[in-house]
Amino acid sequence: MDALNSMQNFLRGRPKTFKSLENAIEWSVKSGQIRNLESARVSMVGQVKECEGITSPEGSKSVVEGIIEEDEDDEEGSESVNKRKKEDDMETKKDHPYTWRIELAKTEKYWDGWFRGLSNLFLSCPIPKLLLLAGKCVCACISPFGLP
Repeated sequence: MDALNSMQNFLRGRPKTFKSLENAIEWSVKSGQIRNLESARVSMVGQVKECEGITSPEGSKSVVEGIIEEDEDDEEGSESVNKRKKEDDMETKKDHPYTWRIELAKTEKYWDGWFRGLSNLFLSCPIPKLLLLAGKCVCACISPFGLP
């Protein structure tokens, strides 16, 4: 429960939006939220989304052209047209800012109910438990069976 007090500070300290997915990945590693770049590339995709309501004429145009492009496949030179349209679509997506998929601050009113007594509930379960503690220099494993 003590950690929940610092959660608001954590949420205030992180950006609301990112210029791109790559920018979000970079922030996650530089801020220490994720330590491994490969992990960040995998997990940040699910944590952020493109901001809604931001559409440009090029963005809506590329969607229409993407539908038309299926009919153009038989024409000569259509490969270069398709490639150019895909590149334009990628550029449009790069320009859209990204935001967090879940607004954690909106869930604050539920935190107390979710987490109060959770440790005691877990510890009272009559099953074997394994506690793993890890840091940069220390890794310890404490088991009720006395195993290292």
